[in-house]
Amino acid sequence: QAEHDRCRQTMAACAQALTPQHLRELRSFAKLPPTVAPVLECVGVFLNVTDVHLPVARRRLLVEGFCDKLQNFDFEAVASWQYRRVRKLLAAPGFDEEAIRGVCAGAVPLASWCRAVAA
Repeated sequence: QAEHDRCRQTMAACAQALTPQHLRELRSFAKLPPTVAPVLECVGVFLNVTDVHLPVARRRLLVEGFCDKLQNFDFEAVASWQYRRVRKLLAAPGFDEEAIRGVCAGAVPLASWCRAVAA
């Protein structure tokens, strides 16, 4: 139970850290930078949005209410294939919050959210 509470707190903090400016920046990329793409792919896997590398899919993902979705995400309903896929992305050498911060600050809370959910 304590682990679930910690996860929920981290998820809430990450969702609250996202600003409208962050979401605009994430939607604005014509092509995702290599350090940002795996972050959005992780979020997409958890939220069942495919092809997040496409601008139209990102617009569908990063809509009004997105932060609420992150904050209220039911991590207990995640399928094992989703965990496997996300853990593989998290283990990649390029999935590093400091490197991500240098490219797109808005992707950092999303990276932390993914780590919390996958933990």
